[in-house]
Amino acid sequence: MKRGASHIWNAILFGRDALHKGLVKRIGDGSITRIWDDPWIPSNPAFKPLVRLPDVDVNLVQDLIDQNFGKWDYDKLEESFAPIDAQAIAGIPLGRCSVDVWAWSLEKSGTFSVRSAYRALLSNRFDLSSPKSSNSLSNQCWKELWKMQVPPKVHSFWWRVINDFVPCRDILKRRHMDEISHCKICGTDTESIFHAVFECS
Repeated sequence: MKRGASHIWNAILFGRDALHKGLVKRIGDGSITRIWDDPWIPSNPAFKPLVRLPDVDVNLVQDLIDQNFGKWDYDKLEESFAPIDAQAIAGIPLGRCSVDVWAWSLEKSGTFSVRSAYRALLSNRFDLSSPKSSNSLSNQCWKELWKMQVPPKVHSFWWRVINDFVPCRDILKRRHMDEISHCKICGTDTESIFHAVFECS
């Protein structure tokens, strides 16, 4: 990221960050996957062990595999990890590939798709300062909005507010359509929807 970079370049970097958030290694022989640094445990947040026990001397995933039988060394798992991590690792299937490969965690096939990445960004599954979707609201709140006796354009306006579709400057900057996010009216640092609707004079 460089000062004065184009919107296209900023969008490319944003997409790269999203890609990194969804990549996970599928274990083959475990020879090139680092236990503590690489994402490889699909059921864990960040795809990494949750706890690192003191005095643990394993570094590569291959150290956890019984090479003679091609399965996890359960004794090694128990002595090297907290129970919650050991259980998560034991649930990872082996034998699907001969070497460790990168895969896209949001598709069963492991193949990247723009659709799954887009849905993850909309649902705020990736922490990239993406707008929250309307699913974060309670169903009751959503129903109350549509039951209000107001003109349709008011319904439409608040639907846009809830879904972050109002083009305030904070949202335009996050979507790489504007370079600054401060409010032109009062000068506050961030012109969010809440600021535009409730706070700004």
